[in-house]
Amino acid sequence: MTNTENRREIRRADDDELLGFVAAAEDAGGYRSLTVFGGLLGIHDDGEAAEQQVRSIGLQSLAERWWIHSDGRWERCHLIEASPDRLLVMIATYAFEARPQVVPPGTPLQLAEPADLG
Repeated sequence: MTNTENRREIRRADDDELLGFVAAAEDAGGYRSLTVFGGLLGIHDDGEAAEQQVRSIGLQSLAERWWIHSDGRWERCHLIEASPDRLLVMIATYAFEARPQVVPPGTPLQLAEPADLG
């Protein structure tokens, strides 16, 4: 999740549904497209491209499997509840083993498989 300062809400015009956020990416140059809970969707050269990604996949990305860094290791998880204030995930290491947990703000999550799973 990311800092809530300096990010712009992206909402659907017809029903005002929050789709995600766009934030400046000073460290990477450009703009970050973010989910409703602040998870990174991508980094773009311009704000319009970041906004377009939020509008096109911001909500549908919530149905994907994510990776969470927990207890010093990366684990797959499913999002149960996601909002700017709360994230509830189900960690599923094996097919039938799962445990729900509320994720503290600042916990690293990412959509793509981490490169350092080794």
